[in-house]
Amino acid sequence: MLLELLELLELLELLELLELLELSGLWLLKVHGLGLLHLQSLGSLQQKGLQLLGLLELLELLQLLELLELLQPLELLQLLELLQLLGLLELLELLELLELLQLLGLGLLEQEGLGLLRLHRLEGGASAVGALAASSPGLAIKPATWRSKSRSCRSSDSFSCCVKCSSCRLSIF
Repeated sequence: MLLELLELLELLELLELLELLELSGLWLLKVHGLGLLHLQSLGSLQQKGLQLLGLLELLELLQLLELLELLQPLELLQLLELLQLLGLLELLELLELLELLQLLGLGLLEQEGLGLLRLHRLEGGASAVGALAASSPGLAIKPATWRSKSRSCRSSDSFSCCVKCSSCRLSIF
């Protein structure tokens, strides 16, 4: 997503774009860290202009990724559920999301065939902290592995088994 934005900025020529933004009262404050943009003074006219350029959602998502870095895991889950309701989650690129979740000590585990993703703690075993819909067909993650510390759980469905007995260790590789 970031590379696409940079290519788009090059195509529009950075100086002309900054001139346009300055005239419309929209400021690009700075690019820092992972190249995330900060926006300031975004009014309805500027929103309409950016929507025509197809940039508004992209810029909002870049800001959102930065916000996610600051959230605690439970707050992150609530925000992801909100994104699901707003239909914005599909626009997040999976690699960026996975990197971000790993920084927070979380991982994504796919549930069979339903397009549902569950969050779980990478270092804390198999505690699943919620579900979120990911209906984009482009979302594909590597399979998770599990091993049970308890022999009492013999389900053929490793995901259900892990959630039920909560004694498995999940990892994404």
